[in-house]
Amino acid sequence: MLWKPALDLFMNTLRELFQYYSQCVYQILIVNSPAMVMFAYKIVRGVLPPGVQRKVHIVDAQDTPATMRKFIDEANVPDFYGGTCRCPGGCIEGYGQAQAKRRDKESVSSASEEAANGEVGVVTEDIALKAGQEHRRVFTLKKGETVVWEFVTPSGNGVTFAKYFEPSNEAKGVDWERVHLSKVERYVISKESPSEGSDEYTAGIDGVLVLVWDNKQSWFSAKHLQMKVFKQASEQTSA
Repeated sequence: MLWKPALDLFMNTLRELFQYYSQCVYQILIVNSPAMVMFAYKIVRGVLPPGVQRKVHIVDAQDTPATMRKFIDEANVPDFYGGTCRCPGGCIEGYGQAQAKRRDKESVSSASEEAANGEVGVVTEDIALKAGQEHRRVFTLKKGETVVWEFVTPSGNGVTFAKYFEPSNEAKGVDWERVHLSKVERYVISKESPSEGSDEYTAGIDGVLVLVWDNKQSWFSAKHLQMKVFKQASEQTSA
């Protein structure tokens, strides 16, 4: 997931570059970018001056070679970026086969960690909440099961985030996908309006956990939300 402080740092760096060193900046190429970075930049690029926007190019791995050759002579573009340059020892110190091996090792390590956390196959979702709209995630939990979440609104404007838990022994056939939340306030755990957050909830008893991201206080503005939510099995269940 894209960390909002990192996005803020990127935007502030761009502003300072073009404010104090505008004549020194020809083009800024950010290559091999993951989809999340490109998505976040599209949201916030509107706050940058048009002249800055024209000089910033964020492209994925597929478009990296063509973009590099567009602005840099192919003879000066490293071969791993689609060019023909092969400097002795590597065009960029620490980048090349050694880095690829390290990246593969880190990928295996990350996959192992995700497997241990029950996070395999979990993807970061990009959600657009229209004005007056909400997004719900409903989990039926056994005692000891845990739901983990993290989210951020890239623009920094927080939506209302609420957690509800209904014990199974109090279940009365509530349809949590459709019920008006004002009718189930007695089950609310917390309600706040952060621009980002990460936490987890472990069920002390069997029941239903409901996570709600709410943009109903906004009459006109849509909010973009990046989130990752998944359920971990309890140790007893895993065993």
